[in-house]
Amino acid sequence: MAVSISQVSFEHHRTAFGIGEASPRISWQFEGDAGNWSQSGYSIEVHRQGKSDVFNFESPESVLVDWPTVALSSAESALVRVRAYGDDGGADTDWSKAVSVETGLLADSDWTGVQMIAANKTTEQNATHQPILLRKNFSLDDKISSARLYITAYGLYEAFINGERVGDAVLAPGWQSYNHRLVYDTYDVTDLLQKGANVIGIQVGEGWYAGRIGFDTSRNIWGDTLGAFAQIVVTHANGKKQTIPTDLTWKSSTGAITTSEIYDGEYYDTANDQPGWTTTSFKPAKNITWIGVKPLGSPLGRLTAPDGPPIRRLEEVELKEVITTPSGATVLDFGQNLVGWLRLNVRGPAGTAIKMIHVEGKSTDTSQQQQQQHNTTQPNHHPPLPFPSSPF
Repeated sequence: MAVSISQVSFEHHRTAFGIGEASPRISWQFEGDAGNWSQSGYSIEVHRQGKSDVFNFESPESVLVDWPTVALSSAESALVRVRAYGDDGGADTDWSKAVSVETGLLADSDWTGVQMIAANKTTEQNATHQPILLRKNFSLDDKISSARLYITAYGLYEAFINGERVGDAVLAPGWQSYNHRLVYDTYDVTDLLQKGANVIGIQVGEGWYAGRIGFDTSRNIWGDTLGAFAQIVVTHANGKKQTIPTDLTWKSSTGAITTSEIYDGEYYDTANDQPGWTTTSFKPAKNITWIGVKPLGSPLGRLTAPDGPPIRRLEEVELKEVITTPSGATVLDFGQNLVGWLRLNVRGPAGTAIKMIHVEGKSTDTSQQQQQQHNTTQPNHHPPLPFPSSPF
């Protein structure tokens, strides 16, 4: 007959990394086979800045109890573990596993020299906005102890360091009331950096910020120019910190994605692809131009850490059936309604266009007739990629 602590959490975060609470409340759950067990008190151990302190309390509470010590500062981490004591002679638990908590940037002053930057070109008028590519080369001379990327955008972003995608979030930083709050995300990028030459690349699409929203043709609800706001903070083994912010030293361009819309999918032109643009060995093709960047209005005063988990890819669904209709149209049946991205390999001569359209359907003759009208492979049309919910 025993009781143990199975989980320790902070506020309502699944993972307490880059959070916005300096004094996060703590909760824990129990497991075991003891009958009629109840808690009479608990101890919380906090290990931070090389020192451990234990705080003891007489209380049956185990949900959202107060942080027991001095508030965390910006970008500070701590290890926390909990032990509970049984009531009326009940068995005490062992210490739980230590769980990490780390704050994000809690003050505007933590964004050192960071500017919201956009491609230095005229923005599209009364039209979709082509996603922009932003790029910065930088060098790290000392051994790296840890590194964090703090990032947000006017639009939806994807970040890359030395050719590797940062994190697994999609449609980041999400849909929000941009005039009042702008969520920034925190990533551990220690393993993506290297001593010597490095490069960071950020791709920004219009998303909800500047894209078409609702049942009319309204665009640019919150702004008409796409931009990124980010900084890498590197802590070297000797304790020295180095910051790489978005500023006017960055370069910008566009790539193979011509348009990318929440409702209307993507157009992708492989002739304008720039493979390797986020690697240190990248050299632009002669027909591709990289230009400077320009500043946009700062989001300082509106920045906030996430209060929930990001959108992620949760599963891969395999194609169930390829149907050729009597008219010769090709229907790709996944066996269910879904929202996501299609992965496909194509072969053909340069200039070939592939058009794919998503529809809903049922396994009836009527719906197949409807699909016949809308699911086609047409070699004479420019190819909108089949990502109606994708920013890129």
